[in-house]
Amino acid sequence: MRIAVVDDEEIVRNQIESYVEQFCRTRELPVECVCFEDAVTFLKNYKASFDAVFLDIKMPGYNGMEAAKILRQTDQNTILVFITNLKQYAIHGYDVDAIGFVVKPITQYDFDVVMDKVVRRIEGKRFIQTRYPSCPCAVKRSHSHASAKYVNRYQMQAICCA
Repeated sequence: MRIAVVDDEEIVRNQIESYVEQFCRTRELPVECVCFEDAVTFLKNYKASFDAVFLDIKMPGYNGMEAAKILRQTDQNTILVFITNLKQYAIHGYDVDAIGFVVKPITQYDFDVVMDKVVRRIEGKRFIQTRYPSCPCAVKRSHSHASAKYVNRYQMQAICCA
């Protein structure tokens, strides 16, 4: 699983990276976490290579919402989670299909709740891709495989649109 963290505060980037690593270590999930200090740098050479992106809302240059809209022009599949202390932006997350928000100050528990949603979504995409390879709703991206033990915990099911 590849995760990007985009936040202008180094302390927050380090904290989220640590939370990602702790979450994945306890669940035996392979992970690569890449941090960016601003959205401009993140978007500059973006290739649809991240399973999930954690975006701060309030940053210099592009704010997180602007960055998410730009990202969605090239990548409809990456999972978006906003990092914010600005709760009023929550409603705008639906415009870019974000699956959630992590509100600062971030706790490991709150982060884990959101990461559970992220992992379920990633594994759901992998299940559909494997089970229904010709289905028009299948995600056409390759992902590394996470622990089968973790996937089985959720007893994943998929409904094909075909």
